[in-house]
Amino acid sequence: MSMDRRVTGAQARGEVVLILAVGIYLVLLIRTAWQADDAYTAWRLVDNLVNGYGLRNNIDERVQTFTSTIWTMVNAGVYYFSRNIYYTSIALSIVFSVLAVGIAGLPYRKDGLQIFFLAGAVTLSISFMDFSVGGFENPLSHLILASFAYVYFFRNENEHSTFLGLFVLAALAGLTRLDVLAYYFPALVLAFYCSSIPVRTKVLYAALGLSPLLLWHLFALLYFGFPLQNAAYAKRFNGIPTTEFVRAGVDYYLNSVSRDPVTLVTAALAMGVGLTCRGNRKLQVFTIGIPFYLLYVLYIGGDYMSGRFFSVALFASTIVVLKSGVLTNTSVATGALACTFVLGALAVNPTYKTGKDYGIRRELSNTSEWVDKGIADERASWYQHSGLLVASRQRDMPRPLPEWDFKTALTGFMKSMADGPCVGTVAPAGYFSFFAPRQCHIYDLNGQVDPLMARIPIRLDRNWRQGHLFRDPVPGYHETLLTGENRIVDPDLREYYEKLRLITRGEIWSWKRIKTIIRMNLGRYDHLLAAYAARNNITQPQ
Repeated sequence: MSMDRRVTGAQARGEVVLILAVGIYLVLLIRTAWQADDAYTAWRLVDNLVNGYGLRNNIDERVQTFTSTIWTMVNAGVYYFSRNIYYTSIALSIVFSVLAVGIAGLPYRKDGLQIFFLAGAVTLSISFMDFSVGGFENPLSHLILASFAYVYFFRNENEHSTFLGLFVLAALAGLTRLDVLAYYFPALVLAFYCSSIPVRTKVLYAALGLSPLLLWHLFALLYFGFPLQNAAYAKRFNGIPTTEFVRAGVDYYLNSVSRDPVTLVTAALAMGVGLTCRGNRKLQVFTIGIPFYLLYVLYIGGDYMSGRFFSVALFASTIVVLKSGVLTNTSVATGALACTFVLGALAVNPTYKTGKDYGIRRELSNTSEWVDKGIADERASWYQHSGLLVASRQRDMPRPLPEWDFKTALTGFMKSMADGPCVGTVAPAGYFSFFAPRQCHIYDLNGQVDPLMARIPIRLDRNWRQGHLFRDPVPGYHETLLTGENRIVDPDLREYYEKLRLITRGEIWSWKRIKTIIRMNLGRYDHLLAAYAARNNITQPQ
């Protein structure tokens, strides 16, 4: 009886620690909550969808301008009732983030030291905190990963519901962000191999579980004309050699080590304990997803947002460390905690020190010295526009500031368009385009929302910035958007755009459009881009 009381007491204390840890995390989420300018590119599409214009950023063409399907749809569902995308996104991000950490810590609630490690890792990771409430899909990715890990580690894959659930969760993860499937693939292969369920049933369940992901990409191919989001073509398939992307990826890693030591050190710890954990094949296979994804980040050159692509890696690494059991040793747990807190304190701007003045002097941000490498502290750039602590019921958010007075710029833009069609380009386009009238066609030179700019190769000799790779203006393209007539000067690019325009603006079920979609995705028109690039001395892939 006394032993039972001790166990019950230890469990109760552990649960109290878990609640306190989640509470501290919630406070820091509120202090760091913001909405990036880039997020408002998706929010413009959400507003159009809710108001009956369809899945469109510009209502006159079909372009997949959002990265995350589920994140976009969930926000659209709540926005339909709230009519305030700023607070909708922040509230959903906070709820998903708290649930993610709660689920990750639930199996270890009896052990206060492990809960402290979980809380310390996520709250001291700048990458994790910066993008837990920033308008992006990261919190949903964290929640799905925590749910998958719980099912994978603590449920029997021989049960039909468990086996099916693993594939459903993986499909949801892919619909949240396709590249995070690197974490799930090894675990799915092991579950399929080890489960005693009949092979025919396993194949059926795997197909059924992954069907939402497959059906979405089929829909995207038919509706938008391409299986991937527009930004994927703009950021990676653009004529820059892989070696240049890898060099940019190295910079991205160095930036993280310099600015946010907790994140990659935790990843290294997880790979060390997870891959060498003998007798625990499940953990070893789950851990393999971490280096897979980190190599992918290197391959794509990272991102211009410091730390954004490392938040899921940090969360997966924390789950691995907890599951490995190394922290059940009090000495090891104490050492890991001390190391985590020291590393967190060594950050130039620790998460627990950030408040409503964050980003006032953005030129003094701890990533300002990395701007020439195309990496920025994105939260510092936009917090004063959109930080939750600077919000007020007396003004709309995000708010214009002297650094970027998008509302004054929009007023001037509308005056200049008073006598003709409303077509223009602006950078940055997020806040600006969200508040612009929906009859306005807003395009960009970096290809985030524009289908032609996304596919034009990049000049390697210019100071390109990963994630935001600007193209040279195309002679005649602006006039084309204004008049509806194809006035692009270059003959090859004019022909290419004619095909692209049929895909993005033509009758959806036209057989001519469907044939063009097939040929476009098979690369049958790439020679037109190559001829344009050669004529304009634009570097091609090597």
